[in-house]
Amino acid sequence: TIDDWSEAFFAIDKDLETRRRYMRRFKFNPNSQILEVGCSNGVNLEALESLGYSNLVGTDISIDLLSKVKKYKCVCSDICKLGIEDSSFDEIYCRGFLHHINTAEVFSEMVRVLRQQGLIHIVEPWPTIPRKIADFLTFYILPYFSKTLYYRRVVISYEWKEYSDWLRRCKKIMSEELRRNNLKVVYRCCGLINLYMTVQKAG
Repeated sequence: TIDDWSEAFFAIDKDLETRRRYMRRFKFNPNSQILEVGCSNGVNLEALESLGYSNLVGTDISIDLLSKVKKYKCVCSDICKLGIEDSSFDEIYCRGFLHHINTAEVFSEMVRVLRQQGLIHIVEPWPTIPRKIADFLTFYILPYFSKTLYYRRVVISYEWKEYSDWLRRCKKIMSEELRRNNLKVVYRCCGLINLYMTVQKAG
């Protein structure tokens, strides 16, 4: 159920230092207006603030999740129709979000609210060999020995169709969307299980 998924997801994602580690890969400007899409309950906004960034806004479609965000300005909206003025932000942070939605609509909307030469920082699952091994172990062996991996299995099982479809098509999707939206890759790193990428809007 969605309640099981929610409990498992937040059990996995509760460590502040893990979230900081993702963000340190990117070069945020301390003076930037930063938007997080799919901000959930604000855990990534908290991590950004702890790294010294203060001009933070989050957006999510779930009013229940946003009700848990007490400290930051947030907008409850569909990412495909944000209701935010054009060219409002210098940088956008997008972690583990693209594989859930219509990527074409999301990219065009992110580009719309981004200022010229603005940056989108992306963290997404990537079809690496270590990820394939991790998924196999998560489903068939290690959940019986590790609570964290049990929670990971719950999360992936709930979103399996979206997750597996993304892993099959992600390289093509990303290539098409970068080309369609005239986005330039300024940083790209393929980690053990994730893609880390920064793309820049034409200016």
